[in-house]
Parts: sequence; structure tokens; C-alpha cells
Amino acid sequence: MTTAESRAALIDVSLPAPSLPVVEESTLRDGGLTPRQRDILGHIAQGRSNKQIAFALGIRERTVKFHVAALFERLGTQSRTEALVVALRTGVIRLDETA
Repeated sequence: MTTAESRAALIDVSLPAPSLPVVEESTLRDGGLTPRQRDILGHIAQGRSNKQIAFALGIRERTVKFHVAALFERLGTQSRTEALVVALRTGVIRLDETA
């Protein structure tokens, strides 16, 4: 068995992909996120840490954590990656906006 075959054997493609939360697209586009949450989401999309976001926005790291938690709750997510996927899929942010 080759290395590629070994790797493929470790990945069971028969398992269903994890489902993402269902979020009403229109609700999010029509003001479901605060302007600050949108700012935070943009920084998350750029791969910035809470500390880097706090510095860039001139706020405390604890405040960033509060906004991130509120963002997760609003999007029905539990991680930064999941929040970005939901935001991209629902049109809350676009990839060209995060550069």
C-alpha cells in the first residue's frame, strides 16, 4: 500500500460532513450584526488574534473576546472558522472585503 493509499484509508468518506447552523441570510444582511461585529469578523477573516484585533481597533482584548462571543452566538457557531464559513455562505462578508 502506498502512502497516498494509506492516507485515503484513514479518511472515511462515507461519514456525513458536519452540518453548519442554519442562519437566515436576510436577517444577517439587514442588520443582524453590529458594525463592530462586522469589523471583528473582517479581522478574524484576515487571521488576526484577539490581541492583534484589539490593537488595530484601539480596544481591550477582553472587549474583543466579548464581541467574538456575541458574534458566535448570533451566527450559531462555536469557532472562528465556523463563523467565517457561515458568514461567507450567507453573504455577510465576501472574500474581497477581507483583504
